[in-house]
Order: sequence, then structure tokens, then C-alpha cells
Amino acid sequence: MNSVIRAYFNDIELRLIEKSIYKDYSIVRKEIWYVEAQIRLIITLLNGDTIELFEYLHENVGELISKKYSYHWQDKEGQLIKKWDNAPHHKELKNYPHHIHYGDSRIKSNPCIPNIFTILDEVEKNQQDRIL
Repeated sequence: MNSVIRAYFNDIELRLIEKSIYKDYSIVRKEIWYVEAQIRLIITLLNGDTIELFEYLHENVGELISKKYSYHWQDKEGQLIKKWDNAPHHKELKNYPHHIHYGDSRIKSNPCIPNIFTILDEVEKNQQDRIL
């Protein structure tokens, strides 16, 4: 089993346990092969929002590269807040195929390639901003 990927997955779970905004989570799928892996999680926030996270990763000399991803965040009524993915559509966007779908139907290029921690950072910041 790949120790770099295993450590990454363990760090994700630790983050979900340590941060108080997460009510619960379930790991729907977690598979680790020699240099590739995939994980799918469903997370419920204390406010009722749901986040579904999927990553298909490749490890190369200690660096994790996200080959395919989809991160879907919706409110407790099931309305989309944001979805990040690299599905091969929207070729007109800069930094194709990385893009973000917004709840108001906008689609924008994503200037960076996110990972689960990037998404958790944004969700946590958003929740903190709502409290302030």
C-alpha cells in the first residue's frame, strides 16, 4: 500500500474529526493501489449542508496528482452552492478542464487545481464568515 496516499487519506479523516463544523462523514469508497488511489466521501456540516468529494489520484515521487475530481457542495435544501470538477467539457474556459459551477448557474474557470483540503478550507472559511 502506498504510504504517501495512505497518509493523505488519514489526514483528511483527521481534519474531519478535529474541525467542529462537521457533523458527520462517511467514506463511500477508499481504494489504494501501487501508485494510484480513489476516495469518495459524503460529509454533513452542522448547518445541514452536504459535501460530496471524489478524487482519483496518482502518486509520483511523493507528489500527489489529481487525475480526476469532483467536489459538490449543496445546502440543506439540496440547492447547489458550488461544484468543482475537471470533467472534459467547457473547452472555452481558461485553464480547461478545471472549472467551478455556481448555484446561480454560472460556470467559471478554476485558476488552480483543487484537492480535498482546498475545498475543506473554502467550506470552513465560508462557515466562519457566516458566524461573524
